Amino acid sequence: MRAKISQIGLLVLLSMLLILSGFMIYKELSERQREQEEFTELAQRVRDWLPSQPQPSQSPTSLDTKAQKSAYGRNLSVLLEQNSDCIGWLHIPDTNVDYPVMHTPQEPQFY
Repeated sequence: MRAKISQIGLLVLLSMLLILSGFMIYKELSERQREQEEFTELAQRVRDWLPSQPQPSQSPTSLDTKAQKSAYGRNLSVLLEQNSDCIGWLHIPDTNVDYPVMHTPQEPQFY
């Protein structure tokens, strides 16, 4: 009888751990999704597409469309108004890297 009660107790404990773990995983994934949405929104606010400038040795028609799409700048004035710790923007074409660069000289470990 005691063995059955111990098994039921263990089953309840493991069930509670499973529920808690599931909740923590859900919380982490939803936080990551929210952060990704915020970064995407921020990137859209500061993006300022510029037409590509042909090199002197190239004619405007010889530039491929991928190069034209990747030639752009950022208007960081919107971001700097909100946070003066922003010192630039890091974008690596053909990757998911597209984030602001932050720096706090007084607290270098902050960002």
